[in-house]
Amino acid sequence: MLHVRSLKDVERARGAIARIGKLSDNVIGIGPFGIGIDGILAWVPGLGDVYSIAAGGMLLLMGVRTRAPLHNLIQVGAIIGLRTGIGAAAIPFLGPIYPISGALVDLFRGHKMSAELLIKAIDKTVYVEGRKSDPMRPELAEQLAAARSKGARIVYLG
Repeated sequence: MLHVRSLKDVERARGAIARIGKLSDNVIGIGPFGIGIDGILAWVPGLGDVYSIAAGGMLLLMGVRTRAPLHNLIQVGAIIGLRTGIGAAAIPFLGPIYPISGALVDLFRGHKMSAELLIKAIDKTVYVEGRKSDPMRPELAEQLAAARSKGARIVYLG
């Protein structure tokens, strides 16, 4: 199944998104800067780009699975595309100094930014197990009404 079906699945997907963001761009953090797997692999031409595309693809997949809003998925795709495109575009122009330029490109923490966008979207969403057409308990109806009044999205998992 593509979409999450339970609250436990949502939490697993949220955890995976957070891990990808941290591992990609912030395994070793120094103040506002950090380096992750993405930055380490940037020293091997091509390998960093493969990792960047794979990690970005996983972030997008997890966003789709958790039913993140379309505008968030588009933002994530643009950030990952920009990050990967800049790194890939540097190869023909920078030749022997590519590893250094690749490491500089990794100062742009696109995976971490994307992961934070998706986590924020998940946290602003109220997930309800079951279908919208299922009979609703009165206390759940009250909770959903309160969540809507605060601007939360409601997603039914059934």
